[in-house]
Amino acid sequence: MADMQEQVTRVTAMLREHSPETARHCIAVARYGTVMARALGLPERRVLLVSLAGLLHDVGKIYVASRILAKPGPLTPEEWAVVKEHPARGVELLRRCTALSDVLLAVAFHHERYDGTGYPAGLSGREIPLEARILSICNAYDAMITDRSYRRGVAPAEALARLREGAGTQFDPDLVPVFTRVPMQGEHLIAEIA
Repeated sequence: MADMQEQVTRVTAMLREHSPETARHCIAVARYGTVMARALGLPERRVLLVSLAGLLHDVGKIYVASRILAKPGPLTPEEWAVVKEHPARGVELLRRCTALSDVLLAVAFHHERYDGTGYPAGLSGREIPLEARILSICNAYDAMITDRSYRRGVAPAEALARLREGAGTQFDPDLVPVFTRVPMQGEHLIAEIA
């Protein structure tokens, strides 16, 4: 366990140095994922897995130039292709950290869509690991409510409505209601981890 904690600390420090906003987003996704995994009644081992995967899901963005991550306007097709490589790049990095092998599938597939039109593998439905389906919802929610360099965030109620609209296409239709039922506190889901 100490080895895992050391590896997580090292990797997250690299991400924080490269992109503080991405590191903040990963912490939020880990928090939302933890709350959601507990709401699903998952065993604590899987709750920890979801939390760690949330914390590390965007670590591959270390390999994306800061000028692309912070670009104030739309990405070019070439820039978007670089960004879409971040799940695979994250898996490459995390493979070196043997204590983190259990998070690889969630990191690899957090941008898959329930209807099979996501990336990198075009998985659909239950082919997508549960942890990745959870992170997909948490990732999208935080991305929607947060101001980004290229757009303003939306109100949490609007983000929840968009999640409901995407149920069955982008998101697992059985998981969206679980996420939307999690208690709200102000503008953010109640976070159970620091």
